[in-house]
Amino acid sequence: MKFKTLVFIGILFFAVNAESQNESAPAANNPALKEKAIKANQQKQQQKSESENKNHPVAFIPVSGGFQLNEEDEYQGRKQEFLSQITVQELPSDFPKYNKSYGVEKYNDLVEKFYGSHKDILIESVRRKLESQGK
Repeated sequence: MKFKTLVFIGILFFAVNAESQNESAPAANNPALKEKAIKANQQKQQQKSESENKNHPVAFIPVSGGFQLNEEDEYQGRKQEFLSQITVQELPSDFPKYNKSYGVEKYNDLVEKFYGSHKDILIESVRRKLESQGK
C-alpha cells in the first residue's frame, strides 16, 4: 500500500512538473512576452542598483543626467566630463584632484578656479560661460 502511494505521488509530481514546463514554453516563444520579461528584469536590476547605491551614500552621489560621482576616484569619476570641456587630450598635471573632505560644491569651485586660470585650453562654450559669469 505504501509503495503504491509513493508511486502515485511520484507520477503526480512529474505530471505537474511537465505541465508547468508546457505552460511556460509558449511564453518563451512569444516575442511580446519575452520583451515584457526583459523589461521587468531590467527594472529589477535598476532598482537593485539604486538600492545598492543608497547603502553606500559616501561613495556614490547621484547627479543630473543619470551619472554618478565616485568619491573614491581622483577626479570624482568625472574625468571624461572634464576632458570634454578642454582642448587637450589629457588632464593637465595641475588639474585639481578630488579629496573626500571637499564635497561636491568645494570640488566644483576648485575646478572652476582652474578653468578660470587656464582659459586657453577650454573649449569655446565653456570659456564663454565662465566669462559671462565674470570668472
